Amino acid sequence: PMKTGVGIPGPDSWRASADAAVEAFGSGCRTVAFATVGDPAVFSTFSYLRATLARRMPDVDYELVPGITAMQALAAASTTPLAEGREILALVPATVGPDRLGRLLDVADSAAIYKGGRTLPEVLRALRERGRRAVIGTDVSLPDQRLVDLDEIDADETLPYFSAVLTTPERTITGGRI
Repeated sequence: PMKTGVGIPGPDSWRASADAAVEAFGSGCRTVAFATVGDPAVFSTFSYLRATLARRMPDVDYELVPGITAMQALAAASTTPLAEGREILALVPATVGPDRLGRLLDVADSAAIYKGGRTLPEVLRALRERGRRAVIGTDVSLPDQRLVDLDEIDADETLPYFSAVLTTPERTITGGRI
C-alpha cells in the first residue's frame, strides 16, 4: 500500500515563514528566498506566504521563479505525454468533489488531479466508472518517489500529501489527433 497522508501546511507554518522573512529583512538581508516543491503559482503555499508578507511588508518586491509542476514531473517520470494534438488538458484539485471531477473527466482528454490523498477512493471511482487509465505518483521527483498504475491501487486506499493522478486517453497512433 501507499503511505498515508502527511499534514497539509497551515496558517501557523505560513506565519512562521513570514516571521522568518521579516526577521531576515530586519537584520539587514536584501534578498530572502522561499523554496517550494513544484511551481509557486500552482496550488502552492507560497501564495499564502506572499499575502501574509504583503500585509506586513508592503514595500517588498517579489519575484516568482517558475518551477516544474507535479503534473509535469509525473508525466516525465512515467513517460506519459500530458497532451497531444488537439487534446484538452485539465488540472483539477480532487477537493472539488466527485460530481465536478466526474463532469471534468467527461470533457477533458487528459487530467492531472491534485490533492487527492484523502479523497482517493472517490477519484478512483470516477476514473474507473469512465474506463479511464491513470498513473498515480507519490513524492514525485523526491527520493521516495513511487509510480503506480490505477489498477494496482485498492479502492479504499489513501495517499500522502505529495500525490498526483494523471489520466490520459489511450493513444493508438502517433499524431492521430493533430
